[in-house]
Amino acid sequence: MSGQPSSSEWLVVLRANGVVDSVHGGAPVTWLGHPLVSAPGTAGVLRRAAADLLRDAASANVRRRVVRCVEDGVEVDVELLLVEAVPLRRTHSRVFDLVTRTLEFFASQAKASEIDLTIDKADNVPAAFVFDGEKIAWALATLVANALRYARKHVAVHVRYEEDDPALAIDVADDGPGMPASQARWLFEPNPSTGRSTGLALLMVRDVLHAHRGIVSVATEPGRGTTFTMRLPRITGVS
Repeated sequence: MSGQPSSSEWLVVLRANGVVDSVHGGAPVTWLGHPLVSAPGTAGVLRRAAADLLRDAASANVRRRVVRCVEDGVEVDVELLLVEAVPLRRTHSRVFDLVTRTLEFFASQAKASEIDLTIDKADNVPAAFVFDGEKIAWALATLVANALRYARKHVAVHVRYEEDDPALAIDVADDGPGMPASQARWLFEPNPSTGRSTGLALLMVRDVLHAHRGIVSVATEPGRGTTFTMRLPRITGVS
């Protein structure tokens, strides 16, 4: 034996948020469903390449990168392919105007259900932000409609800006029954035991946020209501 590592070629397909969507050519299946940038035991050069790809894709039309590394004694040429399930048309959108117009659509529904629907904005929220306004408005409408379905008396939408790691955040909170962690865990991912998630609409909200390099998350407890948060990072190089 020469002692030299054998060679191989792998293809790793990443979602827009860096999570591994599929693997080919012998790449570890244990990466599926996990961010490649933090996959334990993975070569540092591969994690850095994934991070660079995600960063560069945010400011340019970059979707592919090839890196050579050694994984488990095998010299591998790994092709990283970034895919967006949701095509975007990013523009400078006026943040509070978009949120206000979206909530106006639900005003009569909230009044008929005797639910107080409110909106507020932190002082540091930028007047405009770069995103696909139509898709973000749809995602927000989906979360507000869901909140109105379960709220007892109140639904609150809060718009804020996180300055340390620049991102626009929109919270949709209700005072409904909440849910246990076992149910909330599968709101945005299919439950492997059943192959189903809670609902198609929430999966689509997840995909819209992922396409923006963002996330949607949930905080909930039984009897204490539910808060969904959409977080949209500021795109590098775009004001």
